[in-house]
Amino acid sequence: MGLGDKATMSAHGILDECSPKAYKKAIHDSWNSLFLLFGGTPHYEILETQHLTTLACNTKISMFNRVMRTRLSPDNADEKIQETIDYFSSKELPFRWQIDPGDTPSDLPQRLENHSFSLKGGPGMALVIDELRVPKNPDGFRFEKVTTQEMNETFCRLLPEAYGMPEFARDDMAQMAMSIGIRDDYCNYLGFLDDKPVATSSVFYSDGVAGIYNVANLPEGRGIGSIMSAVPLFDARDLGYKVSILHSTTMGYNMYKRLGFDEYCRHDSYEWTPQSR
Repeated sequence: MGLGDKATMSAHGILDECSPKAYKKAIHDSWNSLFLLFGGTPHYEILETQHLTTLACNTKISMFNRVMRTRLSPDNADEKIQETIDYFSSKELPFRWQIDPGDTPSDLPQRLENHSFSLKGGPGMALVIDELRVPKNPDGFRFEKVTTQEMNETFCRLLPEAYGMPEFARDDMAQMAMSIGIRDDYCNYLGFLDDKPVATSSVFYSDGVAGIYNVANLPEGRGIGSIMSAVPLFDARDLGYKVSILHSTTMGYNMYKRLGFDEYCRHDSYEWTPQSR
């Protein structure tokens, strides 16, 4: 698979050949599509206007509440930013304003900093799936794709704990995850050590790529993050997908590099909390 000048899609909407620019676009688009999927559940209030899209839920964790698809002009940007702060403030919710290619105005990051937002973010990475370097299975490890409601409930309860979410947010996160259900385009996986579920990962088939999400493990599952990141790509390859993308943390960056992922962009957002006033 070459790095041509432009992206091409197969007849099934799968990204075939692309440039680094197209990788970058897919990294951002997959993330947005995933949040819009969650935004369609009863847990979210989603507001879409010509200027921006906001998603708000009842969980006081900033990553779950966000602004995307910003199309503001230099003349109205500060006013719309303040209106958005007032909206989330009225709900007593922290939130993140993500920065995507094509967002306007071009100085949006500086304007957000002027409104007391702080920068969050990490590397956006991509991999040609045929070049995946599959790690060795740890002793006692096995994985299963979630195919039943019972397995899905196990996954959804394990995910927030494995992520280290605070206790007050775990039930909300589990309920949000369960509301998605079992789907063909969003598939969950459980990792077991000695038959105990200790790790999670998911793949989201959208925007022509296989997006890897929800890679997390309990402390006793330390060291199996790399194999859990690879697990969904076995199925993705069988389905004909050529490219995988993910959004890395600083901690996970070297692990993903070892699997063969390369960094193509930053996936940044700006966080506002009620304490930012």
